[in-house]
Amino acid sequence: MLLQVKNLRCGYGSLEVVHGASLHVCTGEIVGLLGANGAGKSSLLKAIVGLLQPWSGEVLIDGRPTTGQPPWRSISNSTMLVPEGKMIFADMTVRENLLIGGYHNPDRALQMDIVLERFPRLRERLHQLGGTLSGGEQQMLALGRALMARPRLLLLDEPSMGLAPLLVKEVFAEVQKMRDLGLTVLLVEQNATATLQIADRAYVMETGEIIQEGAAADLAHNPEVKRAYLGKGGHGPGASSGQEGGGVGPKSEVRSPKEIRNPKSEDTKPQSWNAACSATEVDRLRPSGSAYFLGSNEYSAFGLRISDFLRTSAFGLRIWQEDSAGKAQKLHPPAPSTPFA
Repeated sequence: MLLQVKNLRCGYGSLEVVHGASLHVCTGEIVGLLGANGAGKSSLLKAIVGLLQPWSGEVLIDGRPTTGQPPWRSISNSTMLVPEGKMIFADMTVRENLLIGGYHNPDRALQMDIVLERFPRLRERLHQLGGTLSGGEQQMLALGRALMARPRLLLLDEPSMGLAPLLVKEVFAEVQKMRDLGLTVLLVEQNATATLQIADRAYVMETGEIIQEGAAADLAHNPEVKRAYLGKGGHGPGASSGQEGGGVGPKSEVRSPKEIRNPKSEDTKPQSWNAACSATEVDRLRPSGSAYFLGSNEYSAFGLRISDFLRTSAFGLRIWQEDSAGKAQKLHPPAPSTPFA
């Protein structure tokens, strides 16, 4: 067993983020760690490599405890982390980024040929600045930089984040090929479908705890996996509103911002100003019949006429009033007296 994590607790300041998580990764496996944003996945990876000191629990690599060791010792333990967001050196060339990844590797020249053979696109851009690469190329550079250290255990944190669908397939294909190189991979991802297609086993993490584990094929058909992505208020396939713990009932329906911006049915359309106001308020606030509010569904006038402005403004109230028939009638104030009359 290459990696063991036992009852790990860690956090930031006084906030505990990971609550007694336990997992293991055997040699030659691809193991997925799934969960929604804020579940504690990245914090768990940081604790494994020493970037975040655990509060309690153990991390063992090859049976040797590594808890409390400085982060640079993880390289000596043949463990490399590819952090979320790629984190390449944007003002350095592709070649320089790769050389930094193989700083502790005495055979880095030979290893660079292996990496460039694995990622031929990087060979084409060897002398190009890392910050000028596309998102997919930067992710390849981040993977290649980690491979330069010849690790046995590779920790990948959200490698598909921000990539186009075609590039996501390419990155996951490369992760799958890494097993052929003798690598062991712990893959942290929100893309459950792609992860479970290439992983041997997987864990599901929710609010700092491991709530599911098992073979990837079994978890792919488990409704609890979908619930973990939506949080405690989410529902798996076929679940009804409010049935699960913390479920969202009919009165507290949650809609995505996209659905609110682009309603597709009458139920999701926001009410107009006229519909939101009472009939009395509408009659009082509505100007003349030719100019209606912008929120009205029946009229598309974009503004008020000058007469409407005079009626509804503080200035207009002094020179306009309604007669007994409800029509606006202009008042003719007396002519001002001249001081020299």
